[in-house]
Amino acid sequence: MLPQSLVRRCLLLAALCVVGFAIGTRLMMLTAPPETDWQALQAATLLKTPNPELQPEQVVALQVAALRAFRTRDAALLQCMAFASPSNRSVTGSPAQFAAMVRGPKYRALIECEKSLIGSPSIMGDQAMVLVTVIDASHRASVFRFFLTKQSNPRYQNCWMTDSVTPDAEAPATDDSDADVVRHTFPGECGRLVRGHA
Repeated sequence: MLPQSLVRRCLLLAALCVVGFAIGTRLMMLTAPPETDWQALQAATLLKTPNPELQPEQVVALQVAALRAFRTRDAALLQCMAFASPSNRSVTGSPAQFAAMVRGPKYRALIECEKSLIGSPSIMGDQAMVLVTVIDASHRASVFRFFLTKQSNPRYQNCWMTDSVTPDAEAPATDDSDADVVRHTFPGECGRLVRGHA
């Protein structure tokens, strides 16, 4: 049989471990960065919504601007998602999942862009494709293809919405002017260079 003083010491040590674990866990919760409350943010954010009067390149311009603004404002991501088609949303998932995806290496250039070039749309019936070049602070250009569909869903009847975005190519860093970067990236492409706004 163990001496009673040893039993008391073991119980005291066990109690201290439990209390220490609880305090440590609470401190971690207090110092961890807060998760974005997407539902509250969505309720408090005024968004532009799909509209039959918006052309494919206008929809894409709104999304590109929203992704760039997402660097500093979480609410901007909701603006981008507002123009994602229902089929796109079923793949990209919740705002938190979408945020993780666009912060990843495949789409990060859309967030880090300083300037963007929105190309003229190629439209075939209810399908459209828009080429987008984004240019970062190092004059590195990345090209993306935005694929859109004119919706038949009664909620979005005749509205252009984005079904998918695919990286197309990445141009090497250059010391040329922005106009030269655009010419090298897609020669002959018609579009307008849009300076990024915070």
